[in-house]
This record gives sequence, C-alpha cells and structure tokens, in this order.
Amino acid sequence: MGSTRRAPRPGSAATRRRVGGPAEVGEVVTAINAANAAGGSYQGIFDGLEAQSRMLRESGARAESAGHRVTAHDQYLRAAEYLAEPLFFVLGTSTPAREPEVFSTLREYWEEAGARFDPKIEQVAIPYEGSHMPGYLVKAPGSGRRPTVIVNNGSAGQSVETYSWGGRAAAERGWNALLLEGPGQGAMLFERKIRSGPTGRRSLPRRSTTGSPAMTSTPTGSRSPAGAWAGSSPHARPRSNPDCARSSPIPAA
Repeated sequence: MGSTRRAPRPGSAATRRRVGGPAEVGEVVTAINAANAAGGSYQGIFDGLEAQSRMLRESGARAESAGHRVTAHDQYLRAAEYLAEPLFFVLGTSTPAREPEVFSTLREYWEEAGARFDPKIEQVAIPYEGSHMPGYLVKAPGSGRRPTVIVNNGSAGQSVETYSWGGRAAAERGWNALLLEGPGQGAMLFERKIRSGPTGRRSLPRRSTTGSPAMTSTPTGSRSPAGAWAGSSPHARPRSNPDCARSSPIPAA
C-alpha cells in the first residue's frame, strides 16, 4: 500500500522544479490537483504524473504524424520530464518493482525528444574504470568548435532534468553541454546496478572523450552531492570547487 503523504502544492519546491524545466504550469498543477483529490498519496502523485506523461507521448506521436515536428519535440520532452517525479515516488507506491520500467520509459521519451533537437542530442559513451558511463552531448547551433561545459546530474537527477538545469542554458549561449550519468545514477544504477561509492568522485572525464570535433575543453557544473564531488575529482582542474555547483548537504569524503 502506498504512503498517504499529501502531494506538493502549486508553488512548492517540487512544483517549481517541474515548472523551471521543460514543463507547462497548467499540466503540472492539473496533475498535482488530481493527486490531492485522490488523497495526496505517493500513489496519487505517481499515477497523476505518469498519466500526464503518457498522454503527452501519445499526443506527440500524433503531432509528428501530422507533420508538426516542433510540437512533437516539445511534447516528447515534457513527457520525459513528467516521468522524473514518478520515478522518485515509485518506491512509495503499491508497485515499487516498477522502478526500472519507469526509468526505461523515461529514457525512451528523453531520447525521442533528443533526436528531434536541431542539432540532435548526441548519445556518447564516456570511459570509466574499464567500462563506460552514458552521456548526452547537447550541441549549440551553428558550425565550428565550441566551448563545452560538463553538467553532472547530482544524486537523483535524470538527464532531462540535467538538460533543464544547465544544458539548455549552455546551448542558448553558444556552448555545448556534456550531460553525464555517473555511478549510482540513471542507466548506471537502474540497468547496470553500478552504485555510488568512494570511486564516484573519479567519474568526471579528464578531457573530451566523445571524439566530437565540435568540442573544446571544459568547465563543470554540478548539483546535489555531486556538487561537492566534482570539485574533488582528481580529473578536475586544480581548484577546490566546480565552476558552478548547487550546494550539497552531504560533504565529500
């Protein structure tokens, strides 16, 4: 049985996080009102936002079939964004085992949106301890080499949220942005079962590892615990903090 905690009200931190990204205020408020009307449980939050996400994905497919590519792109992006919250709350619902499935669907929607960016968001593999970390290269419009910022997703952010937090702003200003999913995050956790640990701070790439001719060297941006870890990475430039970090309540070891 799911918990009965009341859903976040419009204007709360959880709501602003959605509205601050690729979201529509009316869609967010509608989903939260439906959750509160159903008793304000984790289950209600999950069901309301998952339904909103599914509806947008279906609407995006219809828009694309009708030749409305921009509308389809926007709706796929919001469909991915609206699954980020249910992924957080799924463990408090009656179906906690759906967590990997929800992540897989979120990633599918995010990559569908990324394929419709101009330029397209490029999927990359970043070498990591004999394997690799998944990442996404958001490229600024235009030709030629561009400065690139590495955007680390923190402790619980999904790539669509990392795009909202830093990738979009970078591209709008003529920068590329390399979004990465480190140990304990995204596909590293949900699909490969690689968890955060004492080696997590080594996850920042030393240099451009995508082979893209569009990339030059990099400052970093981080949030949550990764905001602390990024600055202590031995691959970071010699300084105590990343160039931009949202503060973390968990100190680096």
